[in-house]
Amino acid sequence: PNVYRDVVERWLQSDARIAVCCRTRVTELTIDGNRIVEVEASGPDGPLRLRPRAVIDASGTGEVVRLADPGLLHDSPQRAAGGLIVRLRGVAPGAVAFPTGSTGHWLRRC
Repeated sequence: PNVYRDVVERWLQSDARIAVCCRTRVTELTIDGNRIVEVEASGPDGPLRLRPRAVIDASGTGEVVRLADPGLLHDSPQRAAGGLIVRLRGVAPGAVAFPTGSTGHWLRRC
């Protein structure tokens, strides 16, 4: 998990347009049509107001969907929030290092 976290952090840092807001709670959304145009949040450094081009809800509980439209949320006690961490054994040193020459272009296509 630590190697995975480190690689992902480096990918995210390679694109200055991506803001990662850890330990931050979305408190309000402004929606225009079917697009989130503003996000208000509260985090360790105080309140934030963001005008994002895209939002990734990594809360594990669908907090952004809940604020956008509770009718879109499918709560189910049988389902867990998505997430997968894989531990690899027997991998050559450096095989999971940050990809050489990558500038994070794959993030923009997602």
